[in-house]
Amino acid sequence: MDQAELSGIWTAIHTPFDSNLRIDETGLRDNVRHLSATLKLDGVFCSGIMGEFWALTLAERARIIDIVVAEAQPDMRVSVMTTHHSLCETIELSRHAESAGTDFIALMNPFVGPRSDDAVHRYFSTICDEVEAKIILFNTPAFGYVMSADLVAQLSSLPNVCAVKTTGSENETERVRTLCGDRIVVSDPEEARWLNNMTVHGQQALYADPEPYLYQRAGFQPIIEYTAAARAGNLARAQEVAATIESIRRIYTKWIMEPLKSGVMPNAALKCWAEAIGMAAGPVRKPLTPLLSTDKRKLLDELAGVGLL
Repeated sequence: MDQAELSGIWTAIHTPFDSNLRIDETGLRDNVRHLSATLKLDGVFCSGIMGEFWALTLAERARIIDIVVAEAQPDMRVSVMTTHHSLCETIELSRHAESAGTDFIALMNPFVGPRSDDAVHRYFSTICDEVEAKIILFNTPAFGYVMSADLVAQLSSLPNVCAVKTTGSENETERVRTLCGDRIVVSDPEEARWLNNMTVHGQQALYADPEPYLYQRAGFQPIIEYTAAARAGNLARAQEVAATIESIRRIYTKWIMEPLKSGVMPNAALKCWAEAIGMAAGPVRKPLTPLLSTDKRKLLDELAGVGLL
């Protein structure tokens, strides 16, 4: 793969629901237009962990793909997570994503069934045999394990695999870079490490977490600003701008990353934050629960305190 194909600032979006817990299609369209026209992001990743993929039917996931592609392209690239507990339905959804015109499909390490390196390799190899789409590996600890750097290196030789989103430790990410960074794009998705990853490790894509839309709005785009400064060789300016959002990062860590890393899905807090900055979000689906009114007030007060509202 030409590694320039996956570059720039990508974000992972939530799935908005209406009051009846149906997909808010109008809200989803508006959100994607906001990412493209207002924030001018390079790419959008949908139906992942932040998108409550586990609560969606296959038909709903296919519909989300159609809407996001229609609203994003040609100005913004699209990737979609197509992993399902059934390998057959993973392939079915991946083929739908191909036909809809997505740029990449993202595949998580399988969350049920295969766990040995050989079995996981067969899992991905089978999908590669059945689809032509470019594949981004989403190596997440959300299911109780991560694929080793050695296994990711083996998978990087599969013809469709073009990138990996690494969500393990920084040491593990560095080992992945060492083993296969010359063959595929290696992306640590956390914004807090993006500037260092760009300037020290040559990371070319921030793929893909929610920070780029949670932190930014019209007239306030610090991630884009410091990224541009770093790429222009003005590291001092990049560091100066990046430092201005440290207080926002602390809120994100508290409400999103710390719960996620402890096994608690933070989607309700994510949606509360998104609605507060003017995006469609709505409730979460069971078995998740809404934020307690006291927690919602605390989050909103913290966001107001750093000027995001």
